[in-house]
Parts: sequence; C-alpha cells; structure tokens
Amino acid sequence: MQVKRMQNTITHLYIDQLRGALPYHKAIRGTLITTDKFAAKCAEAALFPGAAPITLIDGDRLLELLIENNVGIRRSNAVELLDVDLQLFDELEID
Repeated sequence: MQVKRMQNTITHLYIDQLRGALPYHKAIRGTLITTDKFAAKCAEAALFPGAAPITLIDGDRLLELLIENNVGIRRSNAVELLDVDLQLFDELEID
C-alpha cells in the first residue's frame, strides 16, 4: 500500500513504482491512496493485463470510506433545517 498526500494529480508512474515494489514484499496486489485525483490513464494502468492489480482510491472515495467507517468523523445533530411554507404565500393575497 502506498499513500500520497499531494496537491498534484497522480500519474501512472506512481502505479508502476508501486507495482515494481510488490515482489519485494511478496505481495500479489497493491493499493494506492491519494488525497487528490488520478490522471485519466491510471485506471487502465492499474488493471494492466498480466500485471498485479492496483486498487486506486482518490480523495473523493477516501472521504466516502472515512464517513462510511466513522473514521475522523464527528456527528452532530445541531443543524436545524428550515423549509419555506409555499402554501402560506400562495394563500396570501397581496395587492
């Protein structure tokens, strides 16, 4: 697994580097996590035929996973939702 906290889009070179390191750790697959985004060709590179698969988790998916698993999340019920009563305004006759 490799985690990147970067301000730049992740390219396929990071996928290639991670895949190249897998045999040293006797791993058959890898996961690359970034707080940013992956370049367009990364999805194809991650599932290259005959190569170890690499799971890609971008910043949006990471946030979804954190929320789903309640990691780093504080829940609050302090938000009050207001809704406009449109029927009231329809019934008012303003001249």
